[in-house]
Amino acid sequence: MIWLYMVKIRTILVRFTKIILGAIYVVIGKPGLKKELTVFVFHDVTNKPRQHSLLSKTYCSENLFRSQIKWIKAEFKFIPLEVLGTNEASQKGAVITFDDGYQSVSTYAAPILVKEGVPFICFLNPDVAQGAINSSTLVDFISNKQGKATNWGDSNPKFVERELAELEPAELKQIQLNSGPYMSIEEIKRLEQFKNIRIGNHLSNHWYVNSLSASELTAAVSKSQFLLKTLSSNKDWFATPHGQADKIKLQMIAGLGYRIIFSGKKNERFDECAIIPRIDMNTTINSKLILMGSIFIAKLRDHF
Repeated sequence: MIWLYMVKIRTILVRFTKIILGAIYVVIGKPGLKKELTVFVFHDVTNKPRQHSLLSKTYCSENLFRSQIKWIKAEFKFIPLEVLGTNEASQKGAVITFDDGYQSVSTYAAPILVKEGVPFICFLNPDVAQGAINSSTLVDFISNKQGKATNWGDSNPKFVERELAELEPAELKQIQLNSGPYMSIEEIKRLEQFKNIRIGNHLSNHWYVNSLSASELTAAVSKSQFLLKTLSSNKDWFATPHGQADKIKLQMIAGLGYRIIFSGKKNERFDECAIIPRIDMNTTINSKLILMGSIFIAKLRDHF
């Protein structure tokens, strides 16, 4: 399939670009690194990624995760989460976040971070934690079945409801096996026993924000927050699935009481709400030079 070859070519070009930019960034003295907040987002930390993590490259191996944390720690100090979003956070500092609630966060990543004294935030989809099919995994499955490139915009309630009604039981089982495993609510509560952890909202399911109507977005945010408020480490912090949302949707989320939203490519503010971009950490960030290139790209996007 042509689109698969295009993805491979793009991956090679992005990797080469990051290496070159990483070298330039180091040579020119890493501007912006000492003055600004830098936030990193991880997903699954595993040596045996399931198909969805593998295809979307939203995983890193256990050894690579250790190396990535080591590289980040060599360049930054990790800021206390209680100052996040305040002026105190505008310094040379980093924050570690995880999206989607993969089980590997509690079994592997969290013990390492706790031992290193690194605080972190987990953004969760409560419906998925309670056994629902991850909407993005379903979209991925349907796209592969049809031989098409994945359109994340299909990750919305109407599309998912229609496709679930048409799938065979064996296909539904395969979709569940293609992603995760995810933490259950009970596992999330056990995770809270670790120090320096906070829980945030990632919608009720892994919906694509810009594909949701105003009522669908409000319902997905509110349903998730209702369930997350039962957790002691819950904060009114939000991360958009796929890292994207337009200005109108961001303002809607802020209007629902959120003062920190992780999304997009630039630091912004809507009244009292801070919009903070993140750097995606995955299996492609397999050298410190590539990490430096990713950071440099993030700084350029934020200032231009």
